[in-house]
Amino acid sequence: MRVDPQVVQEVAAEVVLQLVLDGDLRISPLRIGDVEREVAFAMRQALLGEDAFERGCRRARLRHAAPPPGRPGSGRGMLSVVEVIIDVLRGSGNVAKVCADDDTLRLKILSVIARPSRARKTLPPAGGAGSPPTGAGPAGGCPAEARVWDIPPRPRPPVENPDRRERQRLPSSR
Repeated sequence: MRVDPQVVQEVAAEVVLQLVLDGDLRISPLRIGDVEREVAFAMRQALLGEDAFERGCRRARLRHAAPPPGRPGSGRGMLSVVEVIIDVLRGSGNVAKVCADDDTLRLKILSVIARPSRARKTLPPAGGAGSPPTGAGPAGGCPAEARVWDIPPRPRPPVENPDRRERQRLPSSR
């Protein structure tokens, strides 16, 4: 298994954001980035530990031997990763208060992790049909956010005849 740091960072940011929006975590807005980094680091370490444990078990099965003792992984897969995330959130100095119990946190974190990955959509070339991109959902959670295709165009001043403009400039330039 390959642990991609960018994907881990995105998932950690989504986990923290979802828990803050649901009211399960109270974090100062200035500390959200710190909590996201802490969760991403712990999640990456837990994933690497689980991967090392799984590889050791796989090698032991191939040799018909006992699983390796004292490995960092627990063999529980993503559940142990979620437990590590909960421990980090409960022990972090950047989190003001954890308002939910472990079972609720576990379910919400698993639901965020299990969410299907959003494919990155490319925008159509400029001068397209003028409609929103296919599959575009409603604007995100920010009330100030507006999609470009939802804003009506401003009325433009009428285009003047360039010859008329030249005639107007000639008398004033004398």
